Amino acid sequence: MRKAKFRSYLVPMLLFAGIALGFPTAAVGADAVTSTEALILGPGMAVSCQEDFVVENTGAGAAELQIVLGNDEFLSDRVQASEAKSYGLRQSLSLAKMQGFPVDFDDVATILNTDEKENIRVICPE
Repeated sequence: MRKAKFRSYLVPMLLFAGIALGFPTAAVGADAVTSTEALILGPGMAVSCQEDFVVENTGAGAAELQIVLGNDEFLSDRVQASEAKSYGLRQSLSLAKMQGFPVDFDDVATILNTDEKENIRVICPE
């Protein structure tokens, strides 16, 4: 019985470790991508980027997303249908630091698709 409990926690712990350590293509619930590909995030999915990134809405309606820097939510945003937004990681980290967020300049951004039905495409160039 004890071994079964440990196994049930192993996969979520490994996924969390991948995001926390900042692997640039660590995705929760999706396949990892290379720097030349884009990752489609369905509702509830997340990916981490170590550099600047672009978020595109591939759906017909507006999509909600959150950007987490370090361990804290930094920004909640909305991307309209067929719209793309670019985010500068270093600038966001500087702004977060000035606003008192406990971030380091080597932190990564974790992009969470918080929408209930729309997909977003995330591009993390190297």
